[in-house]
Amino acid sequence: MVLKEKSYSKQKLKNKILQAGYDGSTIQESGQSSNTLLTGALNFTKLQNGVSLHFANTYESSETVSSCEIADLISFNILFAGRLSFAINEQRYQFDATTSEKIFINIINGKQTFSRFLSLNNNLKKLNLCVSKAWLIQRCPHEQEKSLILSLFRDKHAVYELSCSEILKEQALQLCSINVNDSLKSQLFLEAQATLFISELISLLKTRVARPVSSTKSYTAKPKRQFDKEVLPLLYCDFTVKQISNKLGTSESTMQRYFKQHFQMSVLEFIREKKLEKARRMLVIERKSIGEAAYYSGYKHVSNFVTAFKKQFAVTPRELLKQHEL
Repeated sequence: MVLKEKSYSKQKLKNKILQAGYDGSTIQESGQSSNTLLTGALNFTKLQNGVSLHFANTYESSETVSSCEIADLISFNILFAGRLSFAINEQRYQFDATTSEKIFINIINGKQTFSRFLSLNNNLKKLNLCVSKAWLIQRCPHEQEKSLILSLFRDKHAVYELSCSEILKEQALQLCSINVNDSLKSQLFLEAQATLFISELISLLKTRVARPVSSTKSYTAKPKRQFDKEVLPLLYCDFTVKQISNKLGTSESTMQRYFKQHFQMSVLEFIREKKLEKARRMLVIERKSIGEAAYYSGYKHVSNFVTAFKKQFAVTPRELLKQHEL
């Protein structure tokens, strides 16, 4: 695929993901905001035969997470270079092609939360082919084959790794090198090569050559500092606990346990505390009015904000301002 190298800001990357059909996707940067999240060649192609291709040869220049919901599909991934990290629900996975290419397969049954993590200073080259569960079943001529396909979807999700043979590597590279244009010939050739490659990988899955991959660790079992770095930006948005847990690829109960363990408070109590700390900064540093601080902290009524503020800091907002005046 002959692609032009481009720079992708947060909005441009989100538009690209939406064009690929992932509605409702969100992108959240950790730490300081960067104008450019990644640079390089990035392409999403949906073929007429139902196969979706995603090719990337990029340099990631920001710690960023992109989240969306995916459902009932098999994703075939060839990692040529770099590190690739993602989470499915509360499970985190990581593949590293620093020394050799990796092939892994994600099987998604039902609607699941998926998050892809961009890493700072990561040169990534990968090819992804994706087909729906229905697409595979429709192509099964015999009940026995249909049963085998359905057996792959017995769990909510599963990740398998294959040895990257020279034959599979060459097939993947050939797919990447096809010059796609609007001609019938190029479209049919790409569809044929993509379908052939998927057929090879499905055969390996059915013969149990693929190895099941365990998650590196539970998503919320990461070090506290790193977890806070990803959670805190979401806390200042008008999200419910359920929405936050979905965006982080974990469950509400797991999040509640984590906060009780590390902060001795519930998620809502933690959110309230952080928002009030932000309000204190807005009052003292940014010199916002009490009404503005209340509004940006999510309080519809100033009186409720003042009550919560005094309970948290033992002074009212006005008393605090007086302490910081000449």
